[in-house]
Amino acid sequence: MIKVTTKQVHQHNKRQQNDATLYDLDASVMSHKKLLGRLIPAANATALVAAISHVASLTYVTGYLGVEGMYVAFLTYLITFVVVIPFGAVLLGVVGLFNVGLTLSLGLFLIAAQFAVLAISTLLFGFEPKSIPLQYAYSSVPAALIAWYFSVYHVWRKDRNDVHT
Repeated sequence: MIKVTTKQVHQHNKRQQNDATLYDLDASVMSHKKLLGRLIPAANATALVAAISHVASLTYVTGYLGVEGMYVAFLTYLITFVVVIPFGAVLLGVVGLFNVGLTLSLGLFLIAAQFAVLAISTLLFGFEPKSIPLQYAYSSVPAALIAWYFSVYHVWRKDRNDVHT
């Protein structure tokens, strides 16, 4: 007969709780890695949508799309892609590390996009914050939605489908 004391039972239960905590931490880090794995596809889609919406708004305002419009689209794509990589990495890191839900992460993406527009417009183009053209805000909202969809929502949907299969 094996004799087990209450102290041994408590130690065993505490070890199991610690193992469960480590498992939860590993799951969070795994989710963080999955999110960062979606950084490049999300950045590409975001930059593409930002370029298209920016040129569409310029074409609407000017009534003309020519070589200059294509040049603006190319520059918008490049600038957006270069900016989205570090901003996106930090944003996805925050979402993954703190296990932020879908609604809150969407809000974070929308706020971060507006902050990025303000930063780029003031630092790169010398605009005053109150004189930033509205077309930048129009292009940043769909870009933020696309970035969120191709990163956070994509990982959430894939994880949900993996659990149900």
